[in-house]
Amino acid sequence: MIIWLPFIDNLGVWVSSVGGGTPRELANAHTMFNVVNALLFLPFIRQFAALVTWVTPDRPQVGVIEPKYIDLGLLRTPGIALAKARMEMLRTSYRVRSMLEDVLPAMLDGDRDALADVRERDEEVDALHGLILEYLGRSRRCSSQRKRARRDESSDGQICCR
Repeated sequence: MIIWLPFIDNLGVWVSSVGGGTPRELANAHTMFNVVNALLFLPFIRQFAALVTWVTPDRPQVGVIEPKYIDLGLLRTPGIALAKARMEMLRTSYRVRSMLEDVLPAMLDGDRDALADVRERDEEVDALHGLILEYLGRSRRCSSQRKRARRDESSDGQICCR
């Protein structure tokens, strides 16, 4: 935002010259602001991604695999809860894909250690699958409670979404 301060007058002149009334001028200014900012920051995407990764590192995976995106606190916002469940399912699908890539060579080569590794990952995927289903079930129950509370005007507003 601060880098725009010297150019506000120029932006105002340009937007006024295009015309179309105040709503059109606001839309043009907004579009110009977004396009120029995107072009200015495009070369720095890698650095920004590195900063975000440094600020919010992944949780370490030690031993039993844990859900990475599922958060029971999000059950109060069903749209976000479903998006997080979708992200967890996508993460699980990547794990299944890696298992499928590893199982055939392990079987053809008779590599028992590799097969044991695939078996362990399969158990982890099964556990994640169960957690995802449980989370979705809780999300549905929470949503049902909200609908019931809206219908029942005598409700005290207490909804348990945990």
